[in-house]
Amino acid sequence: MKDGVVFLTDHEKTVAVDALTGREIWKTMVEYPPETTRVVCCGIVNRGAALFDGKLYRTTLDANVIALDAKTGKEVWRTKSSDPKDGYSMTVAPLVANGVVIAGVAGAEYGIRGYLEGFDAQTGKSLWRTYTIPAKGEPGSRPGLAIPGSRAAARPGSPAPMTPTSISSTGAPAIRLRGIRSTARATISTPTPCWRFSPRPARWSGTSR
Repeated sequence: MKDGVVFLTDHEKTVAVDALTGREIWKTMVEYPPETTRVVCCGIVNRGAALFDGKLYRTTLDANVIALDAKTGKEVWRTKSSDPKDGYSMTVAPLVANGVVIAGVAGAEYGIRGYLEGFDAQTGKSLWRTYTIPAKGEPGSRPGLAIPGSRAAARPGSPAPMTPTSISSTGAPAIRLRGIRSTARATISTPTPCWRFSPRPARWSGTSR
């Protein structure tokens, strides 16, 4: 929330809502090829956004990082980080530090390498990328060690390497490590809700909501 506006994200839209009334201010849809959902490693979700200098930054399931104008929802820039055809997808909430938007990929069961990437907050230009596990033959790699999270990595007796797998900037700020999660949480409770907003009506399928 910023300046009386609550920003919401999911896999297919970004929404701005008036914090006092629940009125929708704007809604921007996220378009991606339908086959993208076949390679999403961690659920068809989005874990939040980052706000900086009048822009909202988020990731998309087809591994794009986008910037939206926080007042209008209009897309300012879009940068393709990776190709879903290679098994990559993005659900993580970006971080912004020193004018750099930082997003990444955990590295999951499709055998992809996890990485963090920095983008210029104004233009979307990719500035750098660092992988969270060395490639075969690089310093720190071990012969036969599969990428963390890949199916090949689940072998008896293999120690879980301590490598960052995701970074979240909303909800519970955290740096995730294989086997360890360090979080900072704050809880605010109110006796009764003032209003409730749903981006779309609830969908029913049989007896399941």
